[in-house]
Amino acid sequence: MTEKIITTTKDNHQQMIDLKTLKRMFENSQYPKYEIEKQIQETIKKLSNNDSPQPQGNIEHALALSEEMLAIDPSNERGLANKDYFEYILQNRTLIEPQAIKDFNSPNDSDSTSTTVKSLPSQNDLINKKNYKVNNQRLGKDLEKLETVEKLCRDTNTKLDPHRASKLVCRYRHNNHPYLLWMPIKEEQLFDKPEILLYHDIIRNADIDEIKSLATPRLQRAVVVVNSESSKQAPVDYRISKSTWLKDEDSPAVARLSRLISATTTLSMETAEPLQIGNYGIGGHYDVHVDFSSNPDDELWENDGKADKCNRIATWLTYLNDVEQGGATVFPEIGVRVTPEKGSAIFWYNLYTSGTGNM
Repeated sequence: MTEKIITTTKDNHQQMIDLKTLKRMFENSQYPKYEIEKQIQETIKKLSNNDSPQPQGNIEHALALSEEMLAIDPSNERGLANKDYFEYILQNRTLIEPQAIKDFNSPNDSDSTSTTVKSLPSQNDLINKKNYKVNNQRLGKDLEKLETVEKLCRDTNTKLDPHRASKLVCRYRHNNHPYLLWMPIKEEQLFDKPEILLYHDIIRNADIDEIKSLATPRLQRAVVVVNSESSKQAPVDYRISKSTWLKDEDSPAVARLSRLISATTTLSMETAEPLQIGNYGIGGHYDVHVDFSSNPDDELWENDGKADKCNRIATWLTYLNDVEQGGATVFPEIGVRVTPEKGSAIFWYNLYTSGTGNM
C-alpha cells in the first residue's frame, strides 16, 4: 500500500503525511511491525529515488525518517542500508556546486583524460554549511480548497454551529415497514439542508464478515470514467483505493443489506447498482467529488429504467470496520465530517426531486 502512495499521487506533501502515519502505526499498532517497517523503508527509498515515477528528491526528509526508524530498531539491515544510501547521495550533491563542478572537470598534472575530485565533506559538514535545498514545496492548483478539505479530514473535533445543531434530531425509524417494526433502526440527523443521516448498528457483525470475505479476493484497483463518450474507465491519481461489486445473489448477507436499505430509505432497489465494496488501505483517498453525473448531455440523464443508465438518486455508505486513524467521509461545502464506525451507515440524496444535482 505504501508503494501505491508514492507511485500514484503527485502530491509529495501528502506522501510525507502518509509516511508519518505509517510510523505512528508502527509504534502503536497490533499489525506485525516487521511488515509495516519493511513498507516504510521501501517507501522512504522511493521517496528520494530519481527512478521513482514521482520522485520528490527530498533526501533530507528520507534520511531523517530512516534515522527515526533506526532509533526503534538499530540493527535493522534495510534501515542501515537506506541511511548509507541517503548519506552518499547528499555527499555527492556537492558536485552540483560550481566549485565542485570545476574540480571535477579540472585535468590532473599528467594532462591525461582522467579527472580528480576533492574529498567530499562529511554529512555533518553538509548540514552545518546548509548547502542544499529542502524540496518540500507543495505544488498544484486550488491549494487553499485542498488544505481546507484536509483540515476537515484531520479535525476530530469538528462541530456545527450551535444554533443549527440544536435543530437536528435523533429518532427510531420504522416507516411502518414489516421489516423494521419489530426492531426500529437508530437514526441520527447530521445535517438538515442538505439532509445527511447516520444510522447506527445497521448491520450484524456476521454479515459484515461474510461480505468482507466475499469481496476481499475480488478487490481490484478502483477506476473512474475518464471518457464519457466511450465510457472508458481507468485508474486515476485522485482515487486511490481498491473496489469490487457484489450482487444480492452472491450472498444472503448482501440481499439482507439491500432489503434493509430499501426499507429504511423507502426507495426501490430495482434500478440500484450492485453493492460496491471499497478498501482504502493506508494512505488511500478519493478527492472531493459528487456521486452523480453533472453533465446534462450524459446518457445517465436519459432514464430508460435500466440500472446501468440511471443517474444516482442517492448514496448509502456502510462502514464495515473501525479505523485507527483517518478514514473520515467529509462534506467540505457544509463542514460535516463523519468518522467511520463499524456497523453504521450514512445516507444522503444526490439529486433534487426535479432531477438536478444537489451540490
